[in-house]
Amino acid sequence: MAKEEYNYRSHKDGVSPWDNFRTSSKIRVGKVAPDFVATDLDSKVVTLSSFRGKKNVVLQFGCATCAPFIEMVNSGEAALESLYERYRDKGFEFFIVYVREAHPGSRLTHHNSIQQKKDHAEILRTDESLEIPIIVDDLAGTIHRSYGSLPYMIFVINKEGIIVYRADRSDPTQLPPILDNLLMLDSSPTHDNLQSSYSETLRSISKASTAVKSRVSSRAEVQSTSDTP
Repeated sequence: MAKEEYNYRSHKDGVSPWDNFRTSSKIRVGKVAPDFVATDLDSKVVTLSSFRGKKNVVLQFGCATCAPFIEMVNSGEAALESLYERYRDKGFEFFIVYVREAHPGSRLTHHNSIQQKKDHAEILRTDESLEIPIIVDDLAGTIHRSYGSLPYMIFVINKEGIIVYRADRSDPTQLPPILDNLLMLDSSPTHDNLQSSYSETLRSISKASTAVKSRVSSRAEVQSTSDTP
């Protein structure tokens, strides 16, 4: 996929790769998470495989013009930002991967340069007062596309580098049991009393609130939310 095609000018022009996420055998639970090397907003190099045997990783995809992402990452005690504060010192690393603008507008347009993408990521961090480290994907969306290309996916990756949870839309209310389960695994070195189980869920969840949509619209201009179903 060309950089220009990936960074569409309007949400209406974007391709919705739902089937890719739901059917790809490469990114399912139980598979090794795609490795990557990237730089965060503080110029720190992040390599996913460097956490093998050391820490579990929560990987959240998103951008400043995606209202559902903002809703889930920074709205209330169950938000990802709150979970980061709760679990960061318990053997977990959290990262936001900044991707293409889901709803580019006249203020936050589609990305034309990596510096522009970094600037947008910095706006997200500042506006939402985020402490979670933000990784900036390249202009072609290499990391993003390797995980499925949806705008607000979330993955939990255990210390062995295996995907143990994934969702097409982040729902922090589901995360604490997953993270607590990994803590239990860490506290049971022999694992004699543990066994693996696999489940998938199809559920209905609320759309982003009017307040969050208003915040996003003020950043990217009206187009960013007016073209949202």
